Amino acid sequence: MRILHTSDWHLGQNFFGLSRQFEHQQLIDWLVEVVQNKQIDAVLIAGDLYDTGAPASYARQLLSQLIAKLHACNCQLWLMAGNHDSVAVLQESQSVLQCLNTHVVTTTEHSHPQLLKNQRGEACATLVPVPFIRPRDVLNAALSGSQQALGQRISEHYHERFQQAQQHGLPVIGTGHLTLIGASTSDSERDIYIGTLEALPSSALPEFDYLAMGHIHRPQQIAGKAHWRYSGSPIALSFSEASQQKSMVLLDTEQLDQPELIELPTWQPMAYLENLTLDTLAREVDRALTQNSLWLSLSFNETRSDLTKKVHQMLADYPVQVLKVQRQQLSPTLAWQQRQASIDELTPMQVFEQRLQGIELSDEQQHALTERYQQVVTQVQEGEQ
Repeated sequence: MRILHTSDWHLGQNFFGLSRQFEHQQLIDWLVEVVQNKQIDAVLIAGDLYDTGAPASYARQLLSQLIAKLHACNCQLWLMAGNHDSVAVLQESQSVLQCLNTHVVTTTEHSHPQLLKNQRGEACATLVPVPFIRPRDVLNAALSGSQQALGQRISEHYHERFQQAQQHGLPVIGTGHLTLIGASTSDSERDIYIGTLEALPSSALPEFDYLAMGHIHRPQQIAGKAHWRYSGSPIALSFSEASQQKSMVLLDTEQLDQPELIELPTWQPMAYLENLTLDTLAREVDRALTQNSLWLSLSFNETRSDLTKKVHQMLADYPVQVLKVQRQQLSPTLAWQQRQASIDELTPMQVFEQRLQGIELSDEQQHALTERYQQVVTQVQEGEQ
């Protein structure tokens, strides 16, 4: 039996005001082609199917499309809830989805071991489908604030389910959506953890024949085990992931200790460029340009107030979208050393202009704020006279 492990799709993500709908549509089309070409029997999505608990209608339509296309391929789909997913939203069509070979797991109550069968109806493995575990799922009210108790109960839950799964005498595949100690993160994983538990030691989990994890967006092994993996997100969800090669994990139940990585295309190129000056900007952008419609995040050593305006002027004819322009902040010590005038030597307007240089604002915002500040200064000065 062949299984594909993926996670953290974040359907409906709003990225600096831009939709990821095109990329997710391309992802679905690509996945269906892989399922057909690789003769995959099941797809596991280990949490964070949606980006928010109230996904946009187009995000739900994308999920419906995925379900329908995989059903047409006679490929089963397992959806485990993540911390971004709403239990109520995922459960709303649960009974209907079962008729379409789609299984939704939202709480620990639904995490009982399940036989995974190939397209011939033969049981090839036992799945322990554990979703994101909320404290209320495993703790009573008296222990809800205890980090140690929460970690212990999560470990116990996994061991209980693992022991139940072993009774079938088949390879056991576990899933989860949490941070295991030692995982390398990126800045798109929001600071939402399991209650007060930031990370769980990998030693707290039983010896699954394969562990399919979600929540960490960087694809990687867990605890040096090739058969324990974070699949990572299929698209870059932040600029810190721009250089990552995204992948999914292909499993064969007869060789779970030898998973295969299937690399994904990049449908929307993006780049984070730092230590820039206006003099080096064009050269660095030229180096980053491999495809059209490049999304850019730029970090400058410049402090000029018209930086954003200059950047957009310089890149007006480039096939790029500048989504973020920031000035690298000087350390407090260095900033103090580089000061050439004390507060007493500056006018109120000069102080205000220097403050504006440290934040990212549009030209319209800067003009509006400056105008209002001038009005306030005038009123204060008139009141002193």
